[in-house]
Amino acid sequence: MSITTTKTGKRRGPWLAIGLSLLACAGVLYAALHLPGWLAGSPPAKPVLSAAAQQAELEQARKQAALVTAEDHRLVTQLRNIPWNAWAYLDRTHGAPTMILTARTDPYTLDSLLRLGAAQRIDPTTVVLIDSVLVGPGAKLILNAPGTTLRMTSTPTGFTSLVGWKGSIALTGAPDHPLTLTSWDPATGKPDQQVTDGRAYIRVAGSDLQSHFAALSDLGFWSGRTGGLAVTGNESGPGTGSITGTTVHAGYYGLFSSSTTGLTIADSTFDTAAADGILLHQGSIGATIRTTFARHNAGSGIVADRGTTTVTLRNVTAELNEEDGIRLDGRPLADRPGAAGDSLDGHHGFRVQDSAARFNTGSGVLVWDADETVVTGTNVVNNAEGIVVRGPADRTKISANTVTTSDGAAIAVRDGAVDVAVDHNIVSGADTGVQVRAARVDVHDNTVTGARAHGVSFQGAAQGSAAHNNSLAGSGPSGLDLLRLDVGAPVSVSNNSDNQWQVTMSVNDRLHRLFGDHPLLALWALLLLVPLVPRLFGRRRRGWPAHPHPNPRPYPEHPPTSSYSASSYSAAAR
Repeated sequence: MSITTTKTGKRRGPWLAIGLSLLACAGVLYAALHLPGWLAGSPPAKPVLSAAAQQAELEQARKQAALVTAEDHRLVTQLRNIPWNAWAYLDRTHGAPTMILTARTDPYTLDSLLRLGAAQRIDPTTVVLIDSVLVGPGAKLILNAPGTTLRMTSTPTGFTSLVGWKGSIALTGAPDHPLTLTSWDPATGKPDQQVTDGRAYIRVAGSDLQSHFAALSDLGFWSGRTGGLAVTGNESGPGTGSITGTTVHAGYYGLFSSSTTGLTIADSTFDTAAADGILLHQGSIGATIRTTFARHNAGSGIVADRGTTTVTLRNVTAELNEEDGIRLDGRPLADRPGAAGDSLDGHHGFRVQDSAARFNTGSGVLVWDADETVVTGTNVVNNAEGIVVRGPADRTKISANTVTTSDGAAIAVRDGAVDVAVDHNIVSGADTGVQVRAARVDVHDNTVTGARAHGVSFQGAAQGSAAHNNSLAGSGPSGLDLLRLDVGAPVSVSNNSDNQWQVTMSVNDRLHRLFGDHPLLALWALLLLVPLVPRLFGRRRRGWPAHPHPNPRPYPEHPPTSSYSASSYSAAAR
């Protein structure tokens, strides 16, 4: 192939080669920097909704939010308009028809609702709630009806509710004959499964909820307080409650708690919620959950959210949830001064003991900025990661747990935690047994088997950490990984046994390690290759000379001057 020339006689070929080479090097650089992620794989992309579908979702969300606002307005208006010393009465003038139960000495019962006309009996074991019920300040509603089903009317045009506002509610069945409460659409003859137009719910605010041997299903929509079964505080004080032997199925939330004190949950099951199974929200203090299941929920199983403190989980099981099994969030309500005046202090005092977190899509147990947390005696199986401590969760103790088959780290402490102890845990089948990243952790007396990359790994600013008396078995680049520590971040190491560790490095491992440990390597390679590639490329172009000047003489068409004789010069002059 001949070399193309311009009018000025300059060749375009080398410049074209240089441009192509630069593009190729840029491609190599991009691939190198992203290769570890490509090799590790990426989660499947979420389907992108069309503009029409997004608009439809937005409209449904606005409709539900407006329904919650209307419920708040209805309750406040009805409470303000209760006549002094009134008997129970039906309020039809301030929103949806609502039976107002006013204070009296004797508690109201299911028979009271039947006599007042708020409910209607269908058969010996079935009652339909026709009107909403508001248990006013000082009143008590006790539904003690083992084996009875209370159908709470819930249709596209309206829904009923049981609300205790400074008035208490008790739901009581028997171990083998629970009291059942469910939403009900008479038109379909089935529970209401459409939440976008609102749905029946139960709530106490500033009062007490008792639920013993009850079965609740298909309740709630949109917010926590209208989420199905809710215990909240109000201006008069915190909510309280005791929930035992209760199942909550297919609610929007399984249980929502906010501004409560001493809430107790035992021997209960919360499953198939559209959000979290149990959500202890802001202001939930001193809650205890024991021998309870949270499974198959679209959010997390059990959540102690921001603003909660002193929460104890004992012998609970969180499994098959779409997010984390157990999440303990001690982050402060604000990170800077604001108009609401929220505290900048974090929250603490969480304990998970003798529990299980299995087959959850997220972490088995996630501790987030929660100081003085203890996770002990817990069986964590087949989650994306096992037990994860994030942020400055200081003085946390992860001890005597069994963690099996995690895709990522079995136990991880990351991003600022100090004085954390990880000890006497049994780990098997994880990518990394114990990972410490930018935290100060004492890792000792743990047994790691079947790890696929590292037994114990320290990364970043982990100065002050220690690894002692750990037994490390598996295969991968190293049993004890110290290569990714920051300069000047020493870790104390002694008496760790890695005799059973098999050092192996696959091509993927080598590439991950190469580009992960030396992210500028590709850039330096690019800088070195740019001057060389065009020349190498040009030498191999068909029709190009091997050297730009194969004849060292600048004018090869003329013989060298040394070949001329005196006679030839004379002849040329003539």
